[in-house]
Amino acid sequence: MSELAQRAAYLLASLLFVIAGIHAYWTLGGRWGLQIAIGEGNPLPPGPLIGLATAAFFAAGSTVLGRVGAWGSFLPAWIFWLGSWVLVVAFLGGAAVNLTGNRPWAPFVFAPAFLLLSVLAGTVAWWAPR
Repeated sequence: MSELAQRAAYLLASLLFVIAGIHAYWTLGGRWGLQIAIGEGNPLPPGPLIGLATAAFFAAGSTVLGRVGAWGSFLPAWIFWLGSWVLVVAFLGGAAVNLTGNRPWAPFVFAPAFLLLSVLAGTVAWWAPR
C-alpha cells in the first residue's frame, strides 16, 4: 500500500471524526461556534438535521479508513472505492458552495477547508490499493 495514501487516510479520517464530534456537540445542544458555521442571523438548523450531518461525517471517516484496509474487511471493497470517490466530489462541491456563500467565514475558511478535504480524499481514492 502507498504510504502517501495511508498517511492521507489517517489524517483525513481524523479531521472527519473531529468534525463529526463538533456536530455531535451541536446536536446535543451545544452552541459554541454554531453561529460562525451557519452565519449570523440565519436560523438554527433543527437538531435532527445536525445529527444527520454528524452521522455523515462519521460515515465518511469510516469509509476512508475502510479504503486503506484499517477496518471493514467483511464488506465488499467496491463500497470503499466508490465511497472515497463520492467524498472527493462531495468535498469539491462543498468548496464551491462556500466560495459563493454569504457568510463572512465561508470563502476564507470553509472553502479552503473543503478543498483540503477533497485533496486528501482524492489522494486516498487514487493511491490506495484497488
